[in-house]
Amino acid sequence: ECERKPGRTVQQSTIYSHMIRLKAYLKRASERCLLWNLKPSDVPINKTILRNPVYLTREEVKQVFVELDTRVNEALLKKNKRDYKYAAYMLRAAVHLLYASGLRNAELRSLKPIDLDMQNLRWTVYGKGWKYNNFTFTLQAREAIEDFIVFKKRYYINSPRHMEYIFTSANFGRPVTATGLNQALKELGEYINLPKRLTAHVFRHTCATTLLNNWANIREVQEKLRHVNLDTTALYTHVTNSRLSEITNWLEI
Repeated sequence: ECERKPGRTVQQSTIYSHMIRLKAYLKRASERCLLWNLKPSDVPINKTILRNPVYLTREEVKQVFVELDTRVNEALLKKNKRDYKYAAYMLRAAVHLLYASGLRNAELRSLKPIDLDMQNLRWTVYGKGWKYNNFTFTLQAREAIEDFIVFKKRYYINSPRHMEYIFTSANFGRPVTATGLNQALKELGEYINLPKRLTAHVFRHTCATTLLNNWANIREVQEKLRHVNLDTTALYTHVTNSRLSEITNWLEI
């Protein structure tokens, strides 16, 4: 941590996040021949802070899903509360998709209905590095997305801007902001008394951890998370002590 004001500090993860954005900006500027003396590789990145990512246990994921279902059911009982219902449906769809796909915050917010293949459980996303990638999701996530889309079409059928992107604000139809999404997740975690701060990236870590603990190999997780380098996947994922004990038992003769 580094000092910002007397008594206040800046977290290493915050510094890392800003350095990543700076590096991405420099890379894009270099590709457009706007920089000559500064290279993206000149930006120091300390990836060691990612060695202990925050993730949810299976029980905590279930707790989150139960609360999201409860909110939707409660919203249906409220009359003339369209925005409340919209928020409940949207957050449930977003969380299911984050967990099932390992999407980044920006990737989730850039999703469009036109890129959706609901039958094959596939979606095309404009992701990190300005590249198009395909990702898969679960039947459970599909149900949550379908419910949300049906709700949107019912209330915003005459508003094309609400249908351009999947996750939009209820009032103006613009894509939700990164801060708005993480704030909703944070409040959700605090409401159900989770000991961890919920963010979109926590569900990305949870997706990777769950796959590894269910015998997916690291190469498969790399494809799932759409990492270019396997080293990045190794930093984002980890093996639990229970898993180590289990594979150690294989050595018994």
